[in-house]
Amino acid sequence: MSPVRPLSPILYERTRRVRDRTVRCYLTLACTRACGFCSAGVPGVPAVRKEICLPAGDWAAGINARRRACILAGGEPLLYPGLAELLRRIDGSIPIEIYTNLEGDVSPLLAAPARYRVLASLHKDVVDLGDPWFDSLAAVVHAGHSVRCHVVKAGNWRHRVDLLNQVGVKTTCCGDQRSGVKSRGRIGREVRCVNTIYLFGPDGFRYPCVTLLGRGERPMEHIAAPDGPDGIEIRCDLFGSCVGCDNNIEGRAEAVEVECGMVDG
Repeated sequence: MSPVRPLSPILYERTRRVRDRTVRCYLTLACTRACGFCSAGVPGVPAVRKEICLPAGDWAAGINARRRACILAGGEPLLYPGLAELLRRIDGSIPIEIYTNLEGDVSPLLAAPARYRVLASLHKDVVDLGDPWFDSLAAVVHAGHSVRCHVVKAGNWRHRVDLLNQVGVKTTCCGDQRSGVKSRGRIGREVRCVNTIYLFGPDGFRYPCVTLLGRGERPMEHIAAPDGPDGIEIRCDLFGSCVGCDNNIEGRAEAVEVECGMVDG
């Protein structure tokens, strides 16, 4: 048998000059779609996780106490029944960005103060500007929110970008998020993963990464509690198969060991 030998010490590393302490709240893991490229891994999330719904008052209290920039996401946040109340309760001095595919009821956004930043993802293939999606987009823009759009390079994405250019909304594109995780060499059967990110699941608990958030595994502090540590260190066997959003972590993943296999003699 050949020996168990270490891999290259660093499989993945990403650092930022300014530490990102943005509070990312996954209000619900329910969604209107089940995209294979989902950055929250929604298609693989257990059904019971999609039914969890923390009250809006609990979300607002935790966000207001932290007084940091906040992202409201999912799943699809428009499916969160307490969205209108949450937007009313969040302190007006806190920068808020809402990630949505605009395929739900946009009335909570229309009723909210005109101060929110909205990232509208156009995931579905559309034929022309007569699609109802563009009506929702126009309504949110006219409500006074700052809107930009996001397109994943899947399906007829070039046509979608062309339509968005026609309506004059700033648009960004990204590749299929499943291919986001990169590594050098082979991936070990376990890695030591260290990152600094504030991801709060629909149950209000913080998780080390999006994949564990979706599964409800390894919960940390609750949104109602004081902040936990910036640095999170875990032993993980998911690296390389996580949803692409895990590529956005700030930190590093190190190989622990790899089984090289059996050889005769």
